[in-house]
Amino acid sequence: MKKRSNIKPARDLEQPLEAHVRQNAKASLGGRSKAAGLQRVSQGCYVCTAVVVFCTVVLWLRGPISLDRGIQCVFKAYYPIDNFVKSRRTYESLTEVIADNSGGGWSSATMPTDKATSHDYLKVYDILLAPYQKKGAVSLLEIGVKKGGSMQLFREYFSHDSRIYGVDIDPTVTSFPRDIGMKTLVFNSRDQIAARNSLGTATHFDIIIDDGCHLLSCIFKTYDNLAHLLTSTGVYIIEDWPPYYKEFEKTNPYIRAEFTSNGYRVCMVKDRAAGGGIEYLVIVYPPNSLAPMLSHCDEVT
Repeated sequence: MKKRSNIKPARDLEQPLEAHVRQNAKASLGGRSKAAGLQRVSQGCYVCTAVVVFCTVVLWLRGPISLDRGIQCVFKAYYPIDNFVKSRRTYESLTEVIADNSGGGWSSATMPTDKATSHDYLKVYDILLAPYQKKGAVSLLEIGVKKGGSMQLFREYFSHDSRIYGVDIDPTVTSFPRDIGMKTLVFNSRDQIAARNSLGTATHFDIIIDDGCHLLSCIFKTYDNLAHLLTSTGVYIIEDWPPYYKEFEKTNPYIRAEFTSNGYRVCMVKDRAAGGGIEYLVIVYPPNSLAPMLSHCDEVT
């Protein structure tokens, strides 16, 4: 008598993988498999809850708890982009980098940035930053790290010898310990002493991008503390110019007094705000800046 084998036949190689997955999924919903499936879901919920509780406790011990910091901690638990290392690919534009990383987006698991989704910054940056990519090694400083997607974006775009620095007040932000060309610093850019102690006076940057606190008081104080670190051929960019200053005429006096000294030129580009409406991208050019003056901007004179 022929014994019945307990070994199940291998999947027919001619059977489409999708059909095989559906077949197994359907079978797993019956009897004991269904109970096992529910148990796995339950375990997943326990893990999620444990992560949230852990993050809450850690944040409570480190200081005042904020919703942003809690979300940041949970995000890092599920999408640990700390392990990011620059690839060996070369890109013609920042737009190409985003396209190669699932289109970016604030909720992206691979490159979480809103520079090409909530805003149209990359259309400007592809023109503005191209001369610096051709220059070779550059040094870039971005205020506001959050999930770290923008630092990834710039790291992929610029040369391997370039250095990308990020500044944030949140100690839970991504730190990129595996990539020697990236460094995250935790301090308040409005604090002159903290800025000096963290960055020194000998460090200089080709590109400085302020994507931190978007209040005018923060913007001006950050500029005062960091602008002297900009190279003579560099460019200083301010994102998300406050939406309550939508009209160019209202911002003009502020910018003229703060930025247009020492022969610097200032350009304002109208952009869509993340929540609807209008914001501005403000670009400050030193006299010898490599960045081109954009044709579709309002220059402050």
